[in-house]
Amino acid sequence: PFAEVELEESGSMKYVSKMNAPALIAAARNELKASDPEAYKAFLLGLFAGMRKAEIDLCEWRMIDFAASVIRLEQTEWLHLKTSDSEAEITVDPEVIGELRALMPAPTDRPTPWSQFILTSQRPPRPESPRPYYRCEDTFDRLSAWLRSRGITANKPLHELRKELGALIATQHGIYAASRFLRHSDIGTTARHYADQKARVS
Repeated sequence: PFAEVELEESGSMKYVSKMNAPALIAAARNELKASDPEAYKAFLLGLFAGMRKAEIDLCEWRMIDFAASVIRLEQTEWLHLKTSDSEAEITVDPEVIGELRALMPAPTDRPTPWSQFILTSQRPPRPESPRPYYRCEDTFDRLSAWLRSRGITANKPLHELRKELGALIATQHGIYAASRFLRHSDIGTTARHYADQKARVS
């Protein structure tokens, strides 16, 4: 019955970078690290590990291998990953791992509730929630407000960090490397967003 119906073009989904990543990193280190360490941790996991909001919300300290500089993201009773490919080892720069280590709370005999999570929050996880729910919603709101103050105008500023990382990897190492790092289940997903080179090629 729809043989004569013409579908509208979906339009380009290519990510176009509008941020100066080095300047943003320097600003985060200067402005967030001391004043808002929770937002700073979320920033590091978003930009350098390319983690999604739910993954940042429920990532646990035990998933970080400080010696190998990797984050072993895995399904838990709290964290339900988007796809099977989302479960993976994420290689992170040793300097970033060092930044996270410096923000790790000192071990105590009596762990506080939910202290296993990298981001601190008094709100419990709710994996059974039918609606999107984040323990660290307040932290994400503060980080989003800060990112907007730095000129990021996207509807989802935190997710924009993941997109920027994808663009940088695709430019420097190719679309396949970007697809694997971002843990896309299909390289076509990566190609729709990052196939164009961010940098000029000569």
